Amino acid sequence: MVCVVPRKWEHLFPLELVTLKEIAQHDLLLTRRISGQGMYDMILEQFEKNGQHPNVILDCPDISTILTLVSAGMGITIIPKSEIHLAYEGKFKTIAIKESFPLTKPCSGLP
Repeated sequence: MVCVVPRKWEHLFPLELVTLKEIAQHDLLLTRRISGQGMYDMILEQFEKNGQHPNVILDCPDISTILTLVSAGMGITIIPKSEIHLAYEGKFKTIAIKESFPLTKPCSGLP
């Protein structure tokens, strides 16, 4: 998982590592499944475990929409690094998160 910030906010994140406490100080946009548990719940659980309360201003099931809004300066997000595609190159800065997140695997759709 990485924190994604707008390029115009780079000065607020000068290091290559950010904490959940630092992330919680900014508006957060998160992906959320339409039904069931997913990344949204896992991310909020990590904040809670670390005694932080993020300001989630938007949740959306589409990562592309979230990344477009981040690049426009609406806020920051936390997503798997694998979700950042070349199409977004140069539009935002990705920063490693100090606290670890549980490993996740894509759903195969098969039992």
